[in-house]
Amino acid sequence: MNWSAIAWWGGLRFDDLLRAYPPMSQAKWVRLESSVNRGPWGNPDPYFVSLDLSTARHPQTLLATHLNGKPLTVEHGAPLRLVAPVKLGLKNIKAITRINLYVRRASGLLGKACQGSGSGAREHFNKIYRKPTFHPRTS
Repeated sequence: MNWSAIAWWGGLRFDDLLRAYPPMSQAKWVRLESSVNRGPWGNPDPYFVSLDLSTARHPQTLLATHLNGKPLTVEHGAPLRLVAPVKLGLKNIKAITRINLYVRRASGLLGKACQGSGSGAREHFNKIYRKPTFHPRTS
């Protein structure tokens, strides 16, 4: 299976959304969230990506609703997916559930939503990687 293909995306240009609903003048970053992702054991595993506002306003950046002339399937990120050709593919978040604009860049380790009252990514890192993790046996 190849990792590259030509696709025809359709939807709303991100810039058109920002023109219809202008952000406050200090906004510099966009945070797009997906709450429908599931972890390896089927538990909710929300994540997000951050984009600078100039990338969101780029004429090729889309909030896609269609792929090759057909509505997006769940596999391809229905109902709404980011397509930002000027960024690496990992920024093209699927199944967008929330869009927020911020003055400062959203923080978090690997785009995971950091919960708690501590120092964000550092607290998340310490919680996951500094303690031994035990996984259920598969045999």
